[in-house]
Amino acid sequence: MKTIGVSGRSGEKAFTLIELLVVVSIIGILASLAVPALSSANVRAEAIGCVSNLREIGMAVEIYAADHCGVLPVAWDGSTTYATVLEPYISQKVTTDKKNVFVCPGNILPVAQGSAGIITYSMHDKLGSGVRLIQIKSPATTFLFTDGTQVRDNGSLSSATVWLPNELIYPTSATNPEGIVPATGDSDGGWDVQGNIRYRHGHAANFLMADGHVEAIKAGALRYKNGGTCE
Repeated sequence: MKTIGVSGRSGEKAFTLIELLVVVSIIGILASLAVPALSSANVRAEAIGCVSNLREIGMAVEIYAADHCGVLPVAWDGSTTYATVLEPYISQKVTTDKKNVFVCPGNILPVAQGSAGIITYSMHDKLGSGVRLIQIKSPATTFLFTDGTQVRDNGSLSSATVWLPNELIYPTSATNPEGIVPATGDSDGGWDVQGNIRYRHGHAANFLMADGHVEAIKAGALRYKNGGTCE
């Protein structure tokens, strides 16, 4: 079998063509195995970053509430979002920087040109209206913030609140005895997804609960109780 020298000099050890092909094949196999692993690691890193952001937002909410007789910030008043309200308590402003605390590391859409800032977390529609923390009956199972869908036609922003499709008012029924909220609208795009929860972390979304802890809930596993009720 003809051999191929490394440098072509006489007496130097050489590789056969078959040996070279085997090495190339092994490298290809290893690369194909590494790509999914790296992708999985990236997804986990994004989820961890998201949890960190939500915890920071949660601490800002607690401080804000303490300064306002226990009242939660308003999610949206027609011109200002909760994020702008929380800026003095979080040492960050709403900007177009994707590394901002108000932006999930796993967001997909690019920031639209001319946008003053971007947020990708949505607040509980029923609680982002001046509710007091003490009014929440089950803070450990009631969420305040979660991953929101981005709306391409809205400057790539998410809705400031989760309000569609009846995520918070889906009671138990004969066909849904546990009050599981159907997973719908889980995509980024046009106005049809506005106000939905975005399950962008391995088919799960991160939720900041009213007691301050963060947990991941899989798509289709969100329950009516997570919408919470107030006294």
